[in-house]
Formats: sequence, C-alpha cells, structure tokens
Amino acid sequence: MDTVMLIKSEDEDEDIKCLNNDLNIIEINEEEFISPFVKGQSIIHKILPMHIMQIIFYYTLTYGEFNCNEETVLKKWDSRNNDRYSLEIVCTTWCSIIKASCRSLILSLNNLEANTFRITHFTYLKKIEIINNTNNDSDYSDFDDDSSDDDGTKDYSNDDIYFDYFDQKKNLTYRRKKRILNDNSDKIAKCLGTIIKLSLPNLSTLNLSMSNLKERHIQVIKSSLSANRNITKLYLDSCPIGDQGVVYLSEILEENRCIRQLDLQSCGSVNGLEYLGRALSNNNTLEKLIWSYNQSNYTSVMCLSNGLRNDHSQMKSLIMKGCDIEGWGALSLADTLAINKSLKELDLGSNQFGDAGAITLASKLNSHPSLSILDLSSNLISTEGFDKILFSIQSNKTLTNLNLSRNQLDLSIPLTNLTSSLASNNTLTSLNLSECDLQNYHFEQISIALQSNKKLKKLNLSKNNLSSTKPFYTIIQSNKTLKSIYLSKHKFKSNELFILLNYIFKLNDTITLEDGNIINIDINSVIHQLEYIDLSLPRDQLTKNIYLLLKKFRQVNTTTKIKI
Repeated sequence: MDTVMLIKSEDEDEDIKCLNNDLNIIEINEEEFISPFVKGQSIIHKILPMHIMQIIFYYTLTYGEFNCNEETVLKKWDSRNNDRYSLEIVCTTWCSIIKASCRSLILSLNNLEANTFRITHFTYLKKIEIINNTNNDSDYSDFDDDSSDDDGTKDYSNDDIYFDYFDQKKNLTYRRKKRILNDNSDKIAKCLGTIIKLSLPNLSTLNLSMSNLKERHIQVIKSSLSANRNITKLYLDSCPIGDQGVVYLSEILEENRCIRQLDLQSCGSVNGLEYLGRALSNNNTLEKLIWSYNQSNYTSVMCLSNGLRNDHSQMKSLIMKGCDIEGWGALSLADTLAINKSLKELDLGSNQFGDAGAITLASKLNSHPSLSILDLSSNLISTEGFDKILFSIQSNKTLTNLNLSRNQLDLSIPLTNLTSSLASNNTLTSLNLSECDLQNYHFEQISIALQSNKKLKKLNLSKNNLSSTKPFYTIIQSNKTLKSIYLSKHKFKSNELFILLNYIFKLNDTITLEDGNIINIDINSVIHQLEYIDLSLPRDQLTKNIYLLLKKFRQVNTTTKIKI
C-alpha cells in the first residue's frame, strides 16, 4: 500500500507534500507508531534549508567515509530497503538527488519502457545495463501436464500416445518461450534506439550481454549508434547476432570514431572476423576486442590480422579464447605482432595451435615493444613450445603476465630453459604453470631461479605432480618479492607439511611431531613476505596438528592468508 505523509513546516504556511507515486493523502495519527528514523528525518527537514540537506545527503550516498558511523551510510537503494522507503516518505525531493548522483543503472524489461524518456533525469549516468528477463513460471503455467486421472495418477495405458502428446506440449512450450523472448528483444531494441538518440553526455557504457539481441536488432540501432559520439564501451556478450549482425557492427565502426571496447563473445558468428578486419583497417579508435568462443578459420584470422597491421591501429587488447585457432592462424597473428606495436594484451587461451604456433609466437616476443599480457593456456603446447617461450622471456623487456597453464609437458624431453629464463627475467610479475604435469625436479629448478629473480610476485603451480616440500624451503629462505603462491591439489606428506608451515608462520623454533619427536627449526632463516598461500589439501592430509597450528596462526597474523 502506497503511503503519503504530510509534514507541517514551522517556517512556512504551506505543507510539504511527500508523495510515493500516489495522489491520496492520509492524516498521521500521533498515537500510531512512527519509526525513529522517520521522526529524525522530519525534524532535520524542519531545521535545515533544502540545499544544505541535499549536500549532506549527496555526500552520505557517494562517500561512505563522510560519516564516521558506517552503519548510518545508505549502502543499497532498492524496493526492499526500509531506509530508502523512509526517505521517500519524508521528502521525495531527495529522490532527484539519487538520480542526479547515479552513475550506473540496470533496467529490466519490466521498467525499461517506462524509463526510456525519464533516463534524462539521470544527469551523470555513465553506464546502462539492460536485462532481458522473463517469468517462466507464470508465463508457461498453462502448459502444465493435465493428463492425470481424478485420483492424481498418470494414465500410461498407451505409452506411445502419451509420450507423443508430451513431446508436442514440450515443443509448444519451447516455441512460446522463444516467441516471448523475441518479443522482449524487439522492445529492448526499440527503447535502446531511443536512449542512444538522446545522446546523454556522460553515458559511455552500454551492457547488452545476454539480452538475446539478433542481427535485426543491431540493424535497428545501427543509425543511432553510428551517429553517437559518447558511447565508448559496447557489450554484446552471448547475443546471437551472427555474421550479419557483425556486418552491421563493422559498418558502425567505420563511421563511429568513439567506440573503444567491443565485446562479441559467443555471438554465433563464423566469418565475422572477415568484416571486422576490413573495418579495423580504417579504424584508429577501437582498443579492446573480445571475440572468444566464436569459431574462426584461417581466412577469418588472416583478415583480422591484416586489419590490425594498419599504422594507426590503437588495439591494445585482443581476447580470442576458444576460437579453434590452429597453427596457421597463430602464424598469422605472430606476423601481426611483428608489425602492430600497440597490443598490450593477447589472450589466445583454449585454442589448438600446439608447439608450431607457440614457437612462431615466441619468435616475435623479443621485438614487440608493448605486449605485457600473454595467455597461451590450453593450446596443446608441449616441451618444445615451452622451451622456446621461456627462452624468449630471458631478454623480453615488456611481458609481465604469462599464462601457460593446462599444457602437458613431454617428460621424455628435458625442459632446458626454465631456470635460466626465470633467473634472468626482469619484468615478469605473474606466471601460471598449473596443470602442466610439472614434477618435483621442475619445482626445484623454479626455486633456484627465484633466488635470483626479484620481480615475480605471483606463481601458480597448482594441480601438478609435486610431493616434495624442499623447494618451498629454498623459496621462503631466499626470496622476499614473491607475494602469492598456489600449490593446491598436491600430495605433501603430513609431517613434512607441518614442519614447512611452522617455518612459514615463524611461530615456534621447537615443534612436536605427531609421533612425539621434538625438533628444532631455524625460523630466523626465513625471509619470505608471502601474503597468500594456496595449498588446498585433501582432507586426509589435514591432521589435528596442522589444524591447531592454523588456528593459532590466524589469531596472531593479519598479513599472510593461507588456504588449506
């Protein structure tokens, strides 16, 4: 029930009307309970001038630290928040401050149409996210199976007829769901075209991910988006726009010189890179393209590569996970690295180019002046490809993040460049070698390299075949720059792990093992400054001694976090 309160102002003759979308006015019985919050706000409203209240309210909403007591800070603004409801009752003028202060707005289909033209009230709005939601339970309840007998049991006397009937109803339900979803998408596209045409001066981000927009909807917003000069980020993740939708977007990119980030992940396109490549050959504004999980053959990758080879390209981030890129595609992208000097991030994870592609890419790393993030995870890379990549980082001056996880080493071939490369590299801060079938001797080589390496801060060795804790001792006694290490899913012996944890925690120089033996440890030799350790042990390795040690450590330590 909508409630309206009348608050009598002592300074003015007229009443201050505070409405909640309803014209009915009710009198307040003083004997009825009114929350202290409402009473307090009404008193403030009588004492302070409106512009002072607005300033206080604005800072309370936007800067939590403005108020010493965090409990009084309004953290949420939705229909379930009692504070919001109380504020609206006291003074609806404050709601305009909410709109003026809002930077990010999420609109569901239920309120999109109603707010399309009201969107101009959100003066400083920077981001809009639109959700294509449907109420499945209510929309399709009339398709419940009604083939029960009076006693509530199903009649299966003729199974073939029953299952045929059931399949027909299931197909009908699916078609209706699909029709409703398509109708919703049509409404979104229509409203979206209007919002874009309004050209809100601060609106820079449109998130339309999973809104079920198709190629015809991209065509609807094409003209308004081409003319818009404020939107810089466009997200169409999981929208089935297909090749034709990408064609429309390519035409937009040729006219629009403001879009800097474009997310087309899982958009159902097969040859879309051919059109994007042509558009990028004349585009000098797009900085980030997400093309993950769209099948891309060699011809498509070649077209994209050609587009990125223009002298004015500003592409900084190219994300192409799971695109079925094979050796020739990797060769084309490697040639692009030799020409394009703007790329800072290249993510080619979960493709299929193997050692041949890895070797080709490795040959271009040393000459690239800006590439800092390289993801080659899950690419069928073996020892030969590993060695070439590791060799290239010895003299590389830009790479800071390298991900080679989920590539299986060939243990019959030695990994020759692991120690020397890590020891001499001066730029790498994050290295991911999880699920690479690393052995204890690989861990030893890495620990030796970290005696000299003073840059690496994050090392992930999870889910390999490690059982020895000895290399860990080398790390904690010789390296002060490593901040995070991941060693989950390994089979360390309980006693060895207990001793290691005592070294890491530096709590006692004398410890008692489970068998009763007492040993002395030199905790003064430990110099590590680890902030996070992930061991994620199996339950059978979490002994009582380890549990009690962890409990004690968490009581006295606030700098190092450990996951067991």
